[in-house]
Amino acid sequence: MKKCVKCKNEKEFIEFTKNKRSRDGRWCYCKECVSEIGRIERAKNPEKYREKSRRYRENNREKYKEICKRHYQKNIEKKKEERRKYYWANHEEVKKKANERSKTPEFRIRAKEYREKNKQVIKRQSNAHRLVQYAVKLGILHKPNVCEECLEISDKIDGHHHDYDKPLEVKWVCRKCHRKQEKK
Repeated sequence: MKKCVKCKNEKEFIEFTKNKRSRDGRWCYCKECVSEIGRIERAKNPEKYREKSRRYRENNREKYKEICKRHYQKNIEKKKEERRKYYWANHEEVKKKANERSKTPEFRIRAKEYREKNKQVIKRQSNAHRLVQYAVKLGILHKPNVCEECLEISDKIDGHHHDYDKPLEVKWVCRKCHRKQEKK
């Protein structure tokens, strides 16, 4: 048992962090008090700690990337939900920023490179989409209002192609299921 200098409570040795310089090998403050002291210090001088964090990230880029990646993988569903909530809370602003970004020369160059690189694929996709629209208009294909995947009724049903070489073989799915199908 050891007594904390700050809170004056007697606690187990495990409650104190290690310190090689002290006689008993433990810090004089308990872990809770050290956390509190740190919180107060960061609140007093946030710029100093922001700079310290920035320097650490710059000096340990790979390690920091790995830490971020592990954290993301551990909390992937939570992160997706946070992004979804943020988007719907700020979707007008997000769309405006995306529109501004699309007008930049760098974006236009990248988009042009992408189109050049994937010219044949894009052409097959657009031809298949056009044929499906035309077939629905003529009555050759019937566009239902029920998703074939989740069986939900929706007014926004998309035609999903598994193979663009067979343009009239379409699976009718809602937007949510369509995104899942595209990811597969």
